[in-house]
Amino acid sequence: MIIYFLTYHNLNKKKKLNLNPNARRAWMILFAVIFILILVYGFMTYSYAQAANNFLPVSGFINSIRSSSTTFILVNSSLANDTPTQQCVAALTATIKSYNKTVYAINMNSAGTCTLPYNKSIQGTACINAIYASNKPTIIINPGTNSSITYKGLYGDTLYVSGPVAQGSSCQLVGLARVVS
Repeated sequence: MIIYFLTYHNLNKKKKLNLNPNARRAWMILFAVIFILILVYGFMTYSYAQAANNFLPVSGFINSIRSSSTTFILVNSSLANDTPTQQCVAALTATIKSYNKTVYAINMNSAGTCTLPYNKSIQGTACINAIYASNKPTIIINPGTNSSITYKGLYGDTLYVSGPVAQGSSCQLVGLARVVS
């Protein structure tokens, strides 16, 4: 619309256009093509942005753990007293540490706030921001009844886990971590 008003409308209003039927048709085709190109550009941008946060292969997350010296495990605070989840976190931490990696298991509340164990001055949402800014692999364990392991890479290397796959000392996350070696 802006292009229309800056060109055709202003030129037509000032009587600087020869408006025979062929010229009108050419202008309309030009604006239709520009409009279609804008729609295609918008669709492509939306598709690219959506694909950046879609499911990625878990092998990408495993490679990020291999190449990083530190891994963060964020546990939803509603699971802080859940014994099966804590067993899984302990087993996962031990497995990743056995590969000479540093692991930080951090309780995070549902609002996404936490405190970094290595820097107590970073609290609240700044904690999550600091974790994402570090570009280190992060495993986020949330409550759920259905098992779900999803790797999303829009905000760095983040593995979202919920449900029974993150419970017990032989949880599936430990098996995933064993592939790291």
